[in-house]
Amino acid sequence: MIYEVENGKTKVIENQNSKTEGYYLGILSPEKAFESLSFFQIPPTLFEHVMKNPATRFEARENIDVFCIPTIKITAPTLSDPEVVYFFLTKNSLLVVCTETQNVQEIFQTTTSMDGSFFTSERLISNFFEDITHRDAEYLEKIEQEINILEDQVLLNREHKDAIHKIIYFRKKISLLKRYYEQLLDIFDSLEENENNLLTARALRSFKILDGRIDRLYHSTLNLSDYVSQIREAYQSEVDINLNQTMKIFTVLTAIFFPLTLIVGWYGMNLKMPEYNWAFGYPFVILISVVIIVACFLYFKKHKWF
Repeated sequence: MIYEVENGKTKVIENQNSKTEGYYLGILSPEKAFESLSFFQIPPTLFEHVMKNPATRFEARENIDVFCIPTIKITAPTLSDPEVVYFFLTKNSLLVVCTETQNVQEIFQTTTSMDGSFFTSERLISNFFEDITHRDAEYLEKIEQEINILEDQVLLNREHKDAIHKIIYFRKKISLLKRYYEQLLDIFDSLEENENNLLTARALRSFKILDGRIDRLYHSTLNLSDYVSQIREAYQSEVDINLNQTMKIFTVLTAIFFPLTLIVGWYGMNLKMPEYNWAFGYPFVILISVVIIVACFLYFKKHKWF
């Protein structure tokens, strides 16, 4: 849809040939936007260049600001294949390009229905950023609670099998969120510079508030990343302790049976020994072996080797 904005009020434009010198807003799919480039006075080469790169970024061109925002749903199991929204901001227009325009249309309807306020492109952009981040703090708190549960499982050795998989899952997700917020902060820094002087002072104040919110979310992800790293180290320590305990058991067993191995080797030599002619030689060797085993066992038990 294409709207004309006059005195803070919007109306739908049905015929693009009836364009005046007013302010215009477009919320279009890529195909529709390409057909309306001349209406918004956007060079086709610039449009094609921007649409080829879906990365989160801000570009200040001559008399036009372009920024691309992936609308990541952090509550989803994975953060892959986000919907990318492109903004083309000029002095007289704002063109919003996305495959699924319904979400942006809903934000636009909310913006125009605010009591006692008039529509501006800056308010639409501000509301868009608020919409894609308004539940992020709540979700990060939920992630922190899940990490707390994981910490209990690791330290108390309950349900230890899936701990490493959960640690990897949290590390990947938090890493993606951290990079996402870093990119949003870069966009806000570029918006606040207002290189083309397309934003009002009121809009810059609004973006500064949003920049503060994103910065808090970014630092929350940093804290969660450190938290997961600590749990990974604790998990590794638990694994090392269990491995050391296993090695201690094998060491004790080896120490207990080493004297018996010496006896077996001694009497396994192909030599004629006097003990061979003694009637109690065989029971005596058995008795000596049992005494050695019991003595070693009591010694290691006393020194708490197992």
